[in-house]
Amino acid sequence: MLIIFDENFPLKIAEGLHIIESTNRDTILNCEITHPYLINKGGTDDDDWIAYAGRHNAIIMTFDKDFKDIKAKGPLYTQYKVGVFFFKLDRREKMYWQIVKLFVNNFDAMKKIILEVPRPFVYRISAKGNPERYDF
Repeated sequence: MLIIFDENFPLKIAEGLHIIESTNRDTILNCEITHPYLINKGGTDDDDWIAYAGRHNAIIMTFDKDFKDIKAKGPLYTQYKVGVFFFKLDRREKMYWQIVKLFVNNFDAMKKIILEVPRPFVYRISAKGNPERYDF
């Protein structure tokens, strides 16, 4: 499964998580984690990312609030059958290690969603609890 972090995630976090995940033998879903700058797509428009993710059967991970706008992005999610995880951090939490911990602490739950929930879907990931689904 291809996981694409949005440009607003630090590149080094995506690279580090890719290394960790590539050696994970106890997983319910093998994932390749990448970033726009690793696939020469930096500066790509959000709508183009959605189409790219759909063509590559990928999941998008983002902090970008535009991706949780179901009214605006929902038709594209439906057309391309894309899954999105929107990471919600408090301003004071938006620190490097908080991002890593939020991802790692929720990755198994996200993998389960990817395997069990038909696309399209959008979930919010926050430090306040379990992933929350946005309704279309």
